[in-house]
Amino acid sequence: MSWPNLTSLCRVDTAPPHAVERVRHATCTTSSGKAMTGQEDATAMSMQPRLPAPRAAAPAPSADERPEAGYDLFALLAMLRRKWKWIAATLALFVSLAVVVSLSFTPLYTATAEVLVTPKRNAVIGPNVLAPALGSDILMIESQARILTSDAVLGKVVEKENLLADEEFNGARPTTGPRAFLRRLLGRAPEESRPTRAAALDVLRKRLDVRRAERTFVLEVRVTSEDPAKAARLANAVAEAYIADQVEARRETSRRVGALLGERLDELRQQVIAAEARVAEFKRRHAIIATRKDQLENEARLQRLGEELVKARARAAAARARHEALQAALRAGAAAEATVAAARSPVIARLRADYTRAASRAASLGETLGPRHPRLLAARAEVRRIERLIREELKRLAGAIAAEHQAAEAEVAAIARNLESLRKQAGSTNEQRVRLRALEREAAALRKVYETMLNRARESGEAQRLQIPQARLISPALPPRYPSFPKKKMIVALAGLLGLGLGMALALLAAAREDRRRAARLRAAHAPSRRRRAIAPVARPDEGPPVLAGLPALRDMPPDGAARLRHIQDILAAPVGIDRAGFADAVFEVAGAVAGHHVVAIGATGAAQGATTLSWALAVAATMRGRRVLVIDADQRHPQLKRLLASQARADVRAVMLGEARPEELLLRDPATGIDLLALAGAAGFRPDARRLEAVHHWLAELFGHYDLVVVDSGDVRAGQGPVDLAPFVEAMLLIARPAAPGLNAAMRMLAEAPVDTGVVWNLGHDRPLMEAAQ
Repeated sequence: MSWPNLTSLCRVDTAPPHAVERVRHATCTTSSGKAMTGQEDATAMSMQPRLPAPRAAAPAPSADERPEAGYDLFALLAMLRRKWKWIAATLALFVSLAVVVSLSFTPLYTATAEVLVTPKRNAVIGPNVLAPALGSDILMIESQARILTSDAVLGKVVEKENLLADEEFNGARPTTGPRAFLRRLLGRAPEESRPTRAAALDVLRKRLDVRRAERTFVLEVRVTSEDPAKAARLANAVAEAYIADQVEARRETSRRVGALLGERLDELRQQVIAAEARVAEFKRRHAIIATRKDQLENEARLQRLGEELVKARARAAAARARHEALQAALRAGAAAEATVAAARSPVIARLRADYTRAASRAASLGETLGPRHPRLLAARAEVRRIERLIREELKRLAGAIAAEHQAAEAEVAAIARNLESLRKQAGSTNEQRVRLRALEREAAALRKVYETMLNRARESGEAQRLQIPQARLISPALPPRYPSFPKKKMIVALAGLLGLGLGMALALLAAAREDRRRAARLRAAHAPSRRRRAIAPVARPDEGPPVLAGLPALRDMPPDGAARLRHIQDILAAPVGIDRAGFADAVFEVAGAVAGHHVVAIGATGAAQGATTLSWALAVAATMRGRRVLVIDADQRHPQLKRLLASQARADVRAVMLGEARPEELLLRDPATGIDLLALAGAAGFRPDARRLEAVHHWLAELFGHYDLVVVDSGDVRAGQGPVDLAPFVEAMLLIARPAAPGLNAAMRMLAEAPVDTGVVWNLGHDRPLMEAAQ
């Protein structure tokens, strides 16, 4: 933001010239204690700032109210050395009291026994027979720890160790404490109590501590007593009583489970007998006979007939094929004996052999004898006779094959009829078998449950005689050598640390008090009256904004710009009385005047007028009061804060306006003060589009809500307008200028009509340049 952004909020008027003239005659009180002039006292009441705060404004801090946290480490060490006797006395007192208190306590000894609780059952028979096993769940181990402190376990220890006769545990020891002390003080007899078992249990439970060792299943049983041997004995007794209680509890559980299982077995036995009787009666009534593998007789016959039908059809098909082949050969006049059926006939084979011999003999005689020779004719007649016999045998064979075919077809028909009858019967049987299977399933389920419960009953009976404890004592307690209470070394060490810290705090308070008194004496020595103010009174003009304060010149300023910022911080944090030329008092005066405002803009009439110095000083002063501060460098001509602190920023305002970077990349924090810096300078004349400008305004509104104070360094009021208009956020406007600076009247006219709270701060450094002069 530049100052012209705010001109739309102002109306032009003329500031009275005598306001500037009166400021020239005002002087400031310096660190040497130079008094104010008489003219200053005369106008003091009319020069108080009148900024109406939108919030409840805090009063301006006086010189005595400024923070004194500015002591460096060496100053603190020097203050501690000056008051070392305070530290030594406090330390000795606390250590002595700790020694006396630790010696007055009765020593107590703690013995520890370790018990291992197995994460699974040590069952001798069957898995998980009686009770659920301990898992790795931490809750189960914690439950065992609670059992260790129960009355059932501790009661056995009280009886075994006869704690009713032990004065330490039976509750019969005279009472102590404030009530007993008052009774003795009043001369009354101490209260008497009778030993009871309940009292012994309560005392033992208070002296008992059961803990689970980290990441293990080991329980540490700790018992505290005035006697180390008794502490060890009681710790072991508690562990042993716990183990015995676990064994007895499991044995009792076995007895109860066995009794319950016996009752349940009788019921299940009757149910199994009834279920099996229903199955047998159903089979008898519906003539259901089962063969091996739970197959019904009807189903077995149906399966066999199906197989026989397939075989019969195969035989019929083969006979038909042989008959058809032989008939075809006979009709064709071919060599019927060459068919498969003829080839398999032994008669045909013998006649075929005779025919071969006869034909061979006739052929041989035909070569040597004449055609009418009797021997040749006889041989040829023999051949014809054998041919006739073969044809007759073939006809007989064809008839046999036909008869075989007819028999096979008849067998196929008979088997098919039987199969169809069995299928109809099987359909009726299957309907009954659905009910039979339901009965069988019911009987099988009852039988399985009965067998399981019978096995459990047998195992339960064995478990009553075979019980292995689920926990065991792995480390018996031994008498401790050293008391567990009181821890004398620790008590003395803690008392020493507390005494040392308190002594150092008292020493610092005493030294700081001496410093304040010394500073007050110095101020009183140089002050003309008690009513003198640290800031020189400045004139309050009849018209125009009020004058808040006058900033004196800063001497001994370093040449480096960053060092000058640290120098301003050191001045504001310096103890009372070390302030240089009243600069810190003037800054705190201005800070008090604008304390109720959230966003404060600071401008100047030109370069090197003090706008950056005042902006940074106000931010540091607010930070010292615990407020979160944001400083915005909106000086378009001389952005000093941006050059000194924001040189490492990841982006500039132009990149943000162009959408090349995010607004968050403009923020930077000063690690020395914790002040956040937002650099909005460096883009004079640049005009972003309305959409991005609106987005930046939304981001700024959200950002300002995270801070208690936002200081805007506007720089020279004559500079050009920046890309971001901050005028809607500003609640107060301050103008810093030298009394005779050029353009002062114009700036005062602009400021006079602003609708926000305004004020003027005079730069009384005259011609001496402030931080803005360092380039």
